Amino acid sequence: MGYGEPMVIVNNFAFCKKHGDEYCYPCFYDHRDTNNFTLLEEPALRDIGDNGGVYSMDSRESINVYELGAIPIGDGEDCKCRKQLVKDCKECFDWVKHILNELEEAKYRAKWLKKREKYYRNRED
Repeated sequence: MGYGEPMVIVNNFAFCKKHGDEYCYPCFYDHRDTNNFTLLEEPALRDIGDNGGVYSMDSRESINVYELGAIPIGDGEDCKCRKQLVKDCKECFDWVKHILNELEEAKYRAKWLKKREKYYRNRED
């Protein structure tokens, strides 16, 4: 498996058709760079680099489109959502919202780790 294997396109993002992953280890796929490129002009993501090194688009978590409710349509490269049965559903497959949520989670984890570090530094054993 590898290059040339089938993929699905959901709301302009590419995924391994067999497993639904952006980064699919068994199939040697990593579509994250290509998918990130489709978001370059998104105003909401323009300042994502100014997050103190907490989050990087280049090393973000791989999205699994099937876990988000995508259903392949026939033998083609298209998918519809399980909820509304709409091809390329903007509500279920809102990649900007998904990435911004991931950024907020990363900021929360970084803040928590800082508090934890401060707590252990100030502890007297």
